[in-house]
Amino acid sequence: MDNYGRSRQQTVADSEPIDLNQVRAFIRVVEEGSFTGAGRSLGLPKSSVSRSVTALEKSLGVRLLQRTTRAVRLTDPGSAYYQLVRVALESFNESAASVRAMGTEPRGRVRISCPPDSHELLVGYVAKFVKRYPLVQVDMSFSSRHVDLVAEGFDLALRAGVLQDSSLVVRRITSTDLGVFAAPTYLRRRGTPKALAELARHDVIGFNAPSGRVRWTLTGPEGREESVELHCNVTTDLMVFACNAAVQGVGLALLPEVVGGGLVESGRLARVLPGWQRRGAGMSVVSPSRTFEPLAVRLFKQGLIDELIELYERRCGDHGKAPGRGGR
Repeated sequence: MDNYGRSRQQTVADSEPIDLNQVRAFIRVVEEGSFTGAGRSLGLPKSSVSRSVTALEKSLGVRLLQRTTRAVRLTDPGSAYYQLVRVALESFNESAASVRAMGTEPRGRVRISCPPDSHELLVGYVAKFVKRYPLVQVDMSFSSRHVDLVAEGFDLALRAGVLQDSSLVVRRITSTDLGVFAAPTYLRRRGTPKALAELARHDVIGFNAPSGRVRWTLTGPEGREESVELHCNVTTDLMVFACNAAVQGVGLALLPEVVGGGLVESGRLARVLPGWQRRGAGMSVVSPSRTFEPLAVRLFKQGLIDELIELYERRCGDHGKAPGRGGR
């Protein structure tokens, strides 16, 4: 039994990865018809090409080429192997070219994790983005859970509050201050409160208030902080429900200014006690790393940051001023 047979018995082919450089050398020898021609094509010495093909044969446990002083010809296993790896290598090269193209033309998928009540803020931007970049697929996942961006394959996340993971790249957008809002129909029916204490005489939509009572602590125009105890006629743990209930005239609601501000723009809500707000946590866009970040992700992230900053500043006025654009 020759060396190739013994190599096959040792099941080397089952335990060692195939070296693509060796495969390329074999393909070039077949296509050039000689080791000399393959070496010239690859810019390598003939001896290096010969060693690569020999190493490939040993790793596979079969002889791929019959060598004579005059010619090189394929064995039957070599012919079958050549047909398979030629197609595979072409596919590999095409895949590499496609990935490189992602660096110049936006394509591929962008996965983003978002708070469950942020859909109203994001849907307009996503619609514009996919219209501009039709080769990009945007995957929006809405969850109150802080996902592990790296382990779960997310490119970005929109997060509120204090960020614990120092390994993330963070771009803070603004603070998520809250204000008091109510439907114009409700205010016409019940009157508009002029002072914080007057809120206690109104119907209230409580957020995360299972006891049916809430304490709203708000900061006034001069930086003075005051609190008021309120009885809730409706409570919920879903902010979007609180927004919709306020629009339906159920009562007063303490809502993020950026959300309530959009409903004020459309005439569905009015701001109550506009000089008062509750300070909220920061809102940030986070990502795992900037190293070799795909173009689609980079464009989506920067566009999202710019869009949200503009949205906060328009809807929240002076309270919604965000960090300067272009920061990373």
